[in-house]
Amino acid sequence: MNKGMVAAILLVAVLIYGAGQQPQTAGTSANASATSTATTTSTTSLINYSSIENNISKLMENITTITKSIADIKSEIESLNGSVMANYSSLASSISAVQSSIGQVDRSVADLSRSVAELNGAVSSMYMLSRQLEGRLDSAYLALEASLAVAVVALVVAVLAWRRPSRHSAGGYDVCG
Repeated sequence: MNKGMVAAILLVAVLIYGAGQQPQTAGTSANASATSTATTTSTTSLINYSSIENNISKLMENITTITKSIADIKSEIESLNGSVMANYSSLASSISAVQSSIGQVDRSVADLSRSVAELNGAVSSMYMLSRQLEGRLDSAYLALEASLAVAVVALVVAVLAWRRPSRHSAGGYDVCG
């Protein structure tokens, strides 16, 4: 117990002791007063001692109860302190894990951003290549059309040239008028 609590208990004991004493009144005659005072003093002192003993006994019971309550409260505080520390440690560990996860997510987002940029570059290159290929296919298509036109003209010229010598042969039909 601390000194303040002991002082408070002693103060309560003095107040209880003082409340248990009965005030004495002055008598009219000196002789009656002396006899009355002696009887009153011995009776009062017996009553006061018994009252004081009862009050001190009750005070000691109260002190014991208060001391036990203080010990229980102190034990509860220590238990709560241990629980708070354990929860704080667990919370700190969880916060650390969350921060680590956030760091991993940040790295994953950065990797994903790089991959998207590379994909955009590849798509752009594919688009440019497809435009180039489209231009080449257009050129090849034009060359094919020109070659086909030349082949058709050559075929027509060849057919006409082949038919022309056959007109001068004997017994042939003259197609051109």
